[in-house]
Amino acid sequence: MRYDVRIAYGGLGVAGALALTLWLGASNSEAAMFLLGVLEWLPVDRPVLLNKIEAVGIFAIGCGVGAIAWLLTGRRAIQYLGVRAPRAWRLWRRDVLTSLAPVLKYTLMGLLMGALGGVLAQYLWGLWTSAYSAGLVVGAVVGTIDSVTRPQQNPRLNFLEANQRYINDEKVSVFTETEKP
Repeated sequence: MRYDVRIAYGGLGVAGALALTLWLGASNSEAAMFLLGVLEWLPVDRPVLLNKIEAVGIFAIGCGVGAIAWLLTGRRAIQYLGVRAPRAWRLWRRDVLTSLAPVLKYTLMGLLMGALGGVLAQYLWGLWTSAYSAGLVVGAVVGTIDSVTRPQQNPRLNFLEANQRYINDEKVSVFTETEKP
């Protein structure tokens, strides 16, 4: 296993253990008394430590919400507006597509997903604290990096399959086995 993957799994393990400990302390009064006793032994100020742990937890929640928001709206908006709509436009200009419908479909879907993402971001922004807002940004950046680095399985063929009914048979003979709808 690579070294950076080990570090990532270690960080996730520590975060999971911390979250489990905090949940246990919040849900069980005996566990909370035990954890407060453990905190007494530490050479740090308890309120400061608990405030820092709370900020880290809120940041982690913001990261998760930001990544999910990106995966729900932003990734599709970028894919529709940045990849599929220009590809449909180029194919329509070369007379490979017989209709302008795919161009309009991908442009409208990209604008709709972008608008929904903007509304979602505006609704979620500043919901709790600055740690949450920073987590939203980090989550969106992580979602963007994941979208860019994830390879797609033959996107050109998938694009042609999705727009099969608009393909000009005289220019492209990809779908010879099936009838067009």
